[in-house]
Amino acid sequence: MNLHALQTYASRSDAMELMSVAQNIITPQSNKPVMGIVQDSLLSSFMMTSPGVTLDKAEMCNICMWIENAVLPEPEIDGRLWTGLQCFSLLFPSDFNWKETIINGRCISGPLGKKALGRSQGSIIHCLYNDYSADRTCQFINELQRINHIWFTSQGFSIGIGDMRITNATAQQVQEECANVDGDVQLLRVKHAHLAEPKINRMLNQTRDSMGLIAQNAMLETNSLGLMVKSGSKGSMVNILQIMACVGQQNCSGQRIQATLHGRSIPMFRATDNSARSKGFVKHSYIDGLTPDEYWHHTVGGREGLIDTAVKTAITGYIQRRLVKSLESIVVTNDNTVRDSQQRVIQFKYGEDGIDGMYHEMVDCRFDTDDLANYDLELWPELIEVYKMWKWNQQFQIGDQWAISVPAGRLVQEYKDGGSTLDVRSIVQPLLDAVQEVPLVQAYVFSVFAIRYLPCSPESLKKIVDLLLKKWYRSIVAPGEMVGTIAAQSIGEPTTQVSLL
Repeated sequence: MNLHALQTYASRSDAMELMSVAQNIITPQSNKPVMGIVQDSLLSSFMMTSPGVTLDKAEMCNICMWIENAVLPEPEIDGRLWTGLQCFSLLFPSDFNWKETIINGRCISGPLGKKALGRSQGSIIHCLYNDYSADRTCQFINELQRINHIWFTSQGFSIGIGDMRITNATAQQVQEECANVDGDVQLLRVKHAHLAEPKINRMLNQTRDSMGLIAQNAMLETNSLGLMVKSGSKGSMVNILQIMACVGQQNCSGQRIQATLHGRSIPMFRATDNSARSKGFVKHSYIDGLTPDEYWHHTVGGREGLIDTAVKTAITGYIQRRLVKSLESIVVTNDNTVRDSQQRVIQFKYGEDGIDGMYHEMVDCRFDTDDLANYDLELWPELIEVYKMWKWNQQFQIGDQWAISVPAGRLVQEYKDGGSTLDVRSIVQPLLDAVQEVPLVQAYVFSVFAIRYLPCSPESLKKIVDLLLKKWYRSIVAPGEMVGTIAAQSIGEPTTQVSLL
């Protein structure tokens, strides 16, 4: 056996600070987590935080044993049973808040699914990383998976054929939905002539979706397949409707299966056959079984997916490799400029604002919707110019939210205590001075703190400003950051994803 040991201080610090799993939970590409709760742990979390779930004392004591510093809370039901939300609350720091769902470390409502525990922007994992630390986030992920494994093994979860069957009445409704599909296709062909194909394809997909909606509405809340989709652990509603209702239109190269054999797609159809079925519409579900021609058309779509996966990943992988080799020497230097190996200046300030993309959060700004009537212009006389500058920049906004590294609005909501703050300006001024080099960030800070009635006491406001200052200084990009490689990877990964759509 060979052992490769890190022997120098530089290599050890690289391993601890750069290669460490904890330091790579958030990606600078899209400033959101690349790690989250998945599959059985996510499903288990969804089920544990659903209404009506209870645990007895033996289960709670067993779970508490696996959570660091856990204290058994008082039972909420009849003095002898604990709710699933109570159990889940043991995982959070006592002062952790997340939206309206978690207040002071207590889960108020559920269930918690993929949006809360997955890799999305502003998820629980994202907020834990930004507000606490990388190690605390790792601890949360480890403990959550451990207790969910313990709890879920006692529950049992399986999918049977019964989860995929629909009643005869529902099956009748599904068949009625696609009974007139050939007539609709002919009407579109007569109305739009040679421009009809995209419209026919869209209509057939809508027919599949409406058939699936009928099957979906007939599903019970306890359906195991439905629980997996609702929690976000596996599958989608398209999978459910293809299993229960209708597989739908099969496409090749982005269009319906084309006639190639003397006006036919396969020999079993007549040359004059213009039905939806002859062009790849599969009206049966997987549970019903496909006819031979439907199965053939289905394999056409399947083969295209396989080829795309095999060929396009190789092409985009090579594109990414060339990008990395071209950009690998670009780095942030000690004078905050971005330079290559020959000391040529690429940017005078990284990203034009000098902020590491990993520390941004997507926020809403009150300037987008409010006018200046709600602001105190006497205390904040520069607000008019700031407001005009923000409105001018709004034309360049990408998406509905803004990427800001000081989430002032979120912290005000978390730490508001109803107290009135008389001397807001003097408390907030250090933050305004710190962020003045980035006008948009400063404008966002104005939009949060310059309102007439700020629901924070001086103590609470001081705490918020101190936290925001720490976040701001932490977000300034560090000299030595290999920003060229980060840029290459940030282009390479979505290129691979887009090519497979």
